[in-house]
Amino acid sequence: MANEYSIMTNRVLSSTWRIANIKELLASNSSNTLTYFDVNGATCIRTFPEVYRDALATISLFKSMGCQMLPGRRVAICGAQGYPWLLAAVACIITGVEIVAIPELLSDGEIIASLEGLKVDFLASEIKYSTYESFAGLPHIFLDNLCQTIGKIDPLEESIGTGAFSIVAFTSGSTSSAKLKSFRVSAESTESFINTFFDSYHLTHDDNWVICHPFSHVVHFEYAIGGLCKGYNVTITEPLRIMLSGAQIKPSVLVTVPSVYEQIVTLIKRKLPSSGLRRALIDKLFEQLPSDEETRLLARDLQRVLMPEISQLLGDHLKVMIIGAAPSTEELRRSLVLMGLPVYEGYGMSETNMLTSNLPDKYRFGTVGPVWPGAGIRLTDESIIQARVHPVRSRGYLNTTQEENERTFLLDGWVDTGDFGEIDNGFLRITGRAKEIIITDRGKNINPADIQLKLRAIEGVEHALVFGNNKPFLVAILAPIHGKVLDPSNVAMAIKVINEALPNYEWIRNWLILKYPLTESGGLLTRSGKPRRAAIEIHYAAELGALYE
Repeated sequence: MANEYSIMTNRVLSSTWRIANIKELLASNSSNTLTYFDVNGATCIRTFPEVYRDALATISLFKSMGCQMLPGRRVAICGAQGYPWLLAAVACIITGVEIVAIPELLSDGEIIASLEGLKVDFLASEIKYSTYESFAGLPHIFLDNLCQTIGKIDPLEESIGTGAFSIVAFTSGSTSSAKLKSFRVSAESTESFINTFFDSYHLTHDDNWVICHPFSHVVHFEYAIGGLCKGYNVTITEPLRIMLSGAQIKPSVLVTVPSVYEQIVTLIKRKLPSSGLRRALIDKLFEQLPSDEETRLLARDLQRVLMPEISQLLGDHLKVMIIGAAPSTEELRRSLVLMGLPVYEGYGMSETNMLTSNLPDKYRFGTVGPVWPGAGIRLTDESIIQARVHPVRSRGYLNTTQEENERTFLLDGWVDTGDFGEIDNGFLRITGRAKEIIITDRGKNINPADIQLKLRAIEGVEHALVFGNNKPFLVAILAPIHGKVLDPSNVAMAIKVINEALPNYEWIRNWLILKYPLTESGGLLTRSGKPRRAAIEIHYAAELGALYE
């Protein structure tokens, strides 16, 4: 092994809070609130003692449906992200019941396959999942009408034992397999992560962390639980509402995927003036290099004067915007930085949580930042990133063979990410994915990551994938942004420009333009919005074959 960059100092907890003590933490905190939006779009605000009251009522409801809420039991939670999902989880923590965070949109067969080796005792789900064979015969409560139901319950603070936090999460990677890999997350890892994030970005207890992705993506659940226990405000919403009502929501922290940020940038650009002195100054600013630290800080200072539309759209409380889950284009990062937004790109995986991230005082454009305290990074001789964290987040998959487990969770305690990277003066840059390396029939090894990023920068392109294994040349599939139609002539001109900067063997010689976006429901995107390469290659096998005719 070569190039090990480790900061293995313990992540010191800046307070004595523990998730297992959530009952006492909620009951004693009248300063913070949780905001969500009901089915009619109305704003609902709950103080933390009211959240505690609702969780007690949820426990009573569980028990009335025959669910013995005791340590050692396991509840599957399945449904869209929202306050009911969170309440069911808090009820589990208070009673010491393990949470199994079932990803939404899975078919019955996919759930059965993914639950291999896990015995579920109860169910909290949307009504549509109650007929699944996966959950046949289980005592259950429904999330659809949970808030109305518990509003009629007068909860009793009876003896409910000692709280404990245990959650089983799932990860899909970018494979086409119907079976997701399950793993157990340690409470110490979650507590340490929230404290590190809170301190690294100089957050306060008055800040508002906006969560707009499903809680089955376990890190977003951790953001919410962190707020309830450490003490900061939490808002649960959808990405669209952030764009429509951001000034009212007033986010301090936003963690989301590149596609959401692309929509935010597009909306901001539409609101900026099209002419005049202010437009001229904005254009002058946009000509600058975002990699220059002085330019980044200048853009922040000038934002309110040159681009007041941004605070009108997103409010003026933003401290942190993290790009995560999928690679972002340079153009997106450039736009966000030059708009003066506090954007930071980070890197991690579900099995390790955050490993690196740019920080307010340690920032380098085009990288995913320095290694976090408590994390270690090393590069193999092939430049594959391996990592370890303290406290340990997970010790292995629960539903795979030992051989498959040991391909990721190595025997020496490190985790193989499967990503290629390079480290420049302590800053990590992701350069590709090991599983995606293309070997042409001429024996050329090609990392498609950089080419795909260039293709994604073409106007209107949401996803781009390059193929060519055992083929004489490379081809691409281009999927449009929702609501957009890709213009074939514009695409051809853009690819001609891209090819001119590449060696001949990396040229895109032919391509397929899709009429419709790739979707998770169609089985072609992972839950975090990443393309399922193998599934896409199978789905479009005939069309890809035709590109070589």
